[in-house]
Amino acid sequence: MKKTLLSLACAVLFGAAAHAQTQQPWSIVSVGSAVPTNYITEKIVTVNAATVWALYREIPAAGATTAPPARTFARTIDGGTTWTGGAINIPLGLNVANISPIDGNTAWLAAFATGPSTISQQGIYKTTDGGQTWTRQATATFSTSDSFPNGVHFFDANNGVCFGDPTPHGANARLEVYTTTNGGTTWTRNSTNAPQVQNLQEYGLAGSYFALGNTIWHGGVSDDGTGPTSGIGARLYKSTDRGLTWTAANTDLPYAVNYIAFTNANQGLLSSGYELLSTNNGGTTNSTLLYSGNFRSAGMDAVPGLANTYISVGVPEGGTSANNGSSISYDGGATWTNMLTGTASINQYEIDMFSNAVGYTGAVAQGTQAAPTVNVAGITKLNTVLQLPTASKNSEALRGALQVFPNPSNDGRFSLNVNLPGATKRDLTVTDALGRVVKQIKLNATGAAVQNQSLDLSQCKAGVYTLRLVTEQGTTVEKLVIK
Repeated sequence: MKKTLLSLACAVLFGAAAHAQTQQPWSIVSVGSAVPTNYITEKIVTVNAATVWALYREIPAAGATTAPPARTFARTIDGGTTWTGGAINIPLGLNVANISPIDGNTAWLAAFATGPSTISQQGIYKTTDGGQTWTRQATATFSTSDSFPNGVHFFDANNGVCFGDPTPHGANARLEVYTTTNGGTTWTRNSTNAPQVQNLQEYGLAGSYFALGNTIWHGGVSDDGTGPTSGIGARLYKSTDRGLTWTAANTDLPYAVNYIAFTNANQGLLSSGYELLSTNNGGTTNSTLLYSGNFRSAGMDAVPGLANTYISVGVPEGGTSANNGSSISYDGGATWTNMLTGTASINQYEIDMFSNAVGYTGAVAQGTQAAPTVNVAGITKLNTVLQLPTASKNSEALRGALQVFPNPSNDGRFSLNVNLPGATKRDLTVTDALGRVVKQIKLNATGAAVQNQSLDLSQCKAGVYTLRLVTEQGTTVEKLVIK
């Protein structure tokens, strides 16, 4: 199911690119003539350091209530130096949910009909010439009146899975899922193990999925046709064997699972708008995360190779285009720190990280006042190597600001002294040896020289834990030991 309500990103697009400053962790990259100006990134996929594919749609006119279809792409095979692309050559009346490339030439896309006249043409399309031509793979039929392709993903050149809304629509119907082992030459419907819906307003969400190894997670949506206020609980679908068998889990997100990101098979985040959930068991259960800092709602991804590290992009809650950019979390989403320094802002929408040194985000393809039809943007590229912070990098102002006793503790109960009378922000987060958040405390600002705070970890097992105190002056870290 594709929701065409305008995103927050569209409401705060303009003017941000010009505010980017030098020596920031992201560089603005022009997609040249591959994409017209006034287009925004819908999806982006980083295949490797050199190869990136991005899907675009036109920014709607002022006052519009629906978004134009995504039918334009850009592709680079030289790390963003040059880009090719243009209109996607598929039948009119189709909207692209996502693109799944495996190299610079070969990719698949899932396309859904925007009206009944093109239902017979929707489905999975493949290119082997870098996007110049696309061929429909007819055995993933998606041909009934209830069919709606929500996504496709290829694990390698041969093995792939695609998924759509439940068909036939009704109580206990199963999502329309197909798998292939020959690059899509033939697709086989999974009619016995595909996820089964619980009610008539449960669907899959177009373009919402995350893959890691042989595991894929797909986000759901709960909508009776009237929009977000009708949601009664979106679910998360998961397969650990490339789409052959599936499980489904309830989430605390009432309407939709917009973004999914996992750092390993167990630890991950789910988001919808500015609501953020965390899971430490692969999504089987999840809970609301009371985060601090600027989490952003226009894209989220895990950083491969860095435990518990995620990046979100877009505008923070309550922000404007002047606040557009990215934030990074090193503690499983508990705290978010702006990646851009000073007053810098860059249009950033959607993100795909290949490693801690290679990553791209989408942006707005736009020109300047002097040359409005000549793109100077369209993509941003990571230009630094991300590393986990260490206690040795703490702000000098925080030295000695946090005292913990007794440490070690025999029963898991600690007393803390926080010596920061000038700090208005004081967030405490405790994580276990696997990086899972086990405790969060927001301290009220006080003018007292020392603030006393109890910390009860008596329900935690014996072991070593990490305590982080985040303030405006920086972050300080202490190790906690429970005997």
